[in-house]
Amino acid sequence: MVDTDFAWRLTQGLVRIDSSDPGAYEGEIERYIKVLVEAQLERLSHPVLHAVQVEELEVLTGRRNLMVTVPGLSDEPRLVYICHMDTVTLGDGWDADITPLGAVVRDGKLYGRGACDMKGGLACAIAALVHTLERVAADAARSPDLPEGLEMLRTDRVSYDITKEPVEYRINRGRIERTLVSFDVVI
Repeated sequence: MVDTDFAWRLTQGLVRIDSSDPGAYEGEIERYIKVLVEAQLERLSHPVLHAVQVEELEVLTGRRNLMVTVPGLSDEPRLVYICHMDTVTLGDGWDADITPLGAVVRDGKLYGRGACDMKGGLACAIAALVHTLERVAADAARSPDLPEGLEMLRTDRVSYDITKEPVEYRINRGRIERTLVSFDVVI
């Protein structure tokens, strides 16, 4: 199972980072996510994960994307999570006891700039990535004779593009190019 506590804590951490547009933009949050992913790869420390690629892409001057690719055994269908890292400006109108970057939890809800759009979805995508890396490493340790140790992906026949952009409280299918986590699926 995906570690929902990890996703919750990560969402709070992401909300605390100013990624306003215009303003701070994505630099700090992109570096934060990159360090987190690289730390997870180091923690798992299995040779099968050496093929995972972590790339920083400068799409506009000072505007960065982060792409993490978990390669499979073929060029067959893949699952792609797409999230943006920026938020609108911090703005006025916040309650006196809730700042835009406060990541305050009240009545089981998280308040802060970007909590819903888009840092919660981004944290869920990262939690899914971490879970996938853990499963790949564990599967490779159990079945070292399997190609690339990616048995856990063999049963999936997936070719989806998932955007966690909320629109009228529903997941919206579309393209917003900011952060890309790509999984090649083994058939």
